[in-house]
Amino acid sequence: MSTIQGLNRTQHDTPPMRLSRHHRQWIYAVGGGLVGSGVGWLIAHYLLVGASAFGETHHPSEPWWLRLHGAAVMAFLVVLGTILPGHVKRAWSLRKNGIQSVRKNVVTGTLMLSLVAALALTGYALYYSGSEELRPYISTGHWVMGLAAAAGFYQHRRGRLKRQSQQVPARQAEGPRAQEPSPGAVLLQHHPRRHL
Repeated sequence: MSTIQGLNRTQHDTPPMRLSRHHRQWIYAVGGGLVGSGVGWLIAHYLLVGASAFGETHHPSEPWWLRLHGAAVMAFLVVLGTILPGHVKRAWSLRKNGIQSVRKNVVTGTLMLSLVAALALTGYALYYSGSEELRPYISTGHWVMGLAAAAGFYQHRRGRLKRQSQQVPARQAEGPRAQEPSPGAVLLQHHPRRHL
């Protein structure tokens, strides 16, 4: 097998934009904290509303959920910054290589990045918009997009898992791969002694 064929085979067998296990764990932890704190606020805001003589009252945990959410957003922006130069850039450059699964993941990844940008804008607007009339609409748009982003991340991740499950049977069907010896390996081969 020539070197070029070996490189092409490697490119198709293992996606070059794959993140390390520890990197993925950080993304899951930070993303889980972000989604969890947002869902916690939704539950406190909409389901745990109390009644008083002056009308509905906010649940005391609401400000704490917002504080956790703000902290998780800062951590998420750091994690996002770690995947942009490698994972996202490499996937974007490979989108035209004809690998269908990579193209699908580029689509879901692009949708994810678009939702993240929209979430950043609506989150900014929630803090700095002075209009109390627009605030409920901005809030609703923010949490709907947040839940959509969580579903989009699941879909993006599912594409990777699906690709891995398809690769395992293909590799098993091929059997063990014959490796070409390196140029120096020929000198190290065992030769039986010749008897005189």
